[in-house]
Amino acid sequence: MGVISAIGNDVQEFFRNLCEGQSGIREVTIFDCSPYESRIGATVSGIEEKTSAGALTFPRPIQFALSAAREALEFSGVLEKTDPRRIGCFLAGAGCSVFPVEKYYRDYVRGGISAVNRRDLYFVSGDATTNVIADTFHLYGPRNSIFSACSSSGLAIGLAFDLIRMGQVDAMVAGGADGFSEFTFSGFHSLQSVSPSPCKPFDCFRQGLSFGEGAGILILEDEAHARERGASILAEIGSYGMLGEGYNLTAPHPEGIGFVRTMEQAMRSARISAEEVTYVNAHGTATPMNDYVEGNAIQKVFRDKEILVNSIKGLVGHCMGAAGAVEAVSSVLSIQEGVIPGTGNFSEPDPQIPVEVRRETSQQRVNAVLSNSAGFGGNNSSVLFRSYSG
Repeated sequence: MGVISAIGNDVQEFFRNLCEGQSGIREVTIFDCSPYESRIGATVSGIEEKTSAGALTFPRPIQFALSAAREALEFSGVLEKTDPRRIGCFLAGAGCSVFPVEKYYRDYVRGGISAVNRRDLYFVSGDATTNVIADTFHLYGPRNSIFSACSSSGLAIGLAFDLIRMGQVDAMVAGGADGFSEFTFSGFHSLQSVSPSPCKPFDCFRQGLSFGEGAGILILEDEAHARERGASILAEIGSYGMLGEGYNLTAPHPEGIGFVRTMEQAMRSARISAEEVTYVNAHGTATPMNDYVEGNAIQKVFRDKEILVNSIKGLVGHCMGAAGAVEAVSSVLSIQEGVIPGTGNFSEPDPQIPVEVRRETSQQRVNAVLSNSAGFGGNNSSVLFRSYSG
């Protein structure tokens, strides 16, 4: 795996700071936030990736994806003993086109056509991240960019899993990257969804989300192929669920049907019972409606089982299209390390959310985790990770 986040630019640093409750939510300096009620977010620093010629600087999401993919591929060793035609790449379609377009537009408004640089539009295509990763690392199998809002990278992992299961590839680079932009920042402000203080997932006094950015990349591989080449297997994907609610463009169905059905799909397809799931890594955006709906949906699925729940968005922010992948990395690390990170900024339980939200980081054997994601348009995904017994 590989990860880029506001609390760490590699897997070890990320998980250490996550477990220690280190927050990456701070004042935003990458653009002028003075017109907005909220001026904070979880931004990444210390990443700079250029083209091989050094002539073009990649947009932020592509920089994140390159660094995370490099970490994941180097650790996995999959490139050394796998036909590159049998390695594919499915990533969330990041908002990378937003960043050069914003710059192009500002330059045009301020100075006219003579002030713009057409190279700013070089990476406008929504599939640019996938293409750069596949081309950089010489992956010649299937490639695709998944566009389902904030469920995109969770769904990318699930669809990559399907491709391996069907025997079309031996391995997949899966996940996603996304980055801060004023366009999305202002858009969520118009929806009154942004908290003026660091977000508080599932807390009684939550006020909205905090923006984040980053990347999560997982190397998925057929079990027989991984064992044959002596790979270090971190965990197993049991299965996943996906659903389009068809209810509302920006709000979840009040009965939580997307969350309920995707979790149930994932467990049913993986042939695992609710009793075998240790905890749910929730979407947990800290918006009043999302947390209420998701919490009650989790209770419907697990009924009398006292299922543990956490959300890492209180520390890394909402990484938009990359959220599912960053949280998938956290889920797998919980299985590996036997640690469930606490929920940042959670202090006062909401009596209307009938689940046990994990406040503090705790040592605990983790058998299986459901990692939930949801996005605008009613898009939902849930990926089930479980420990690998060999």
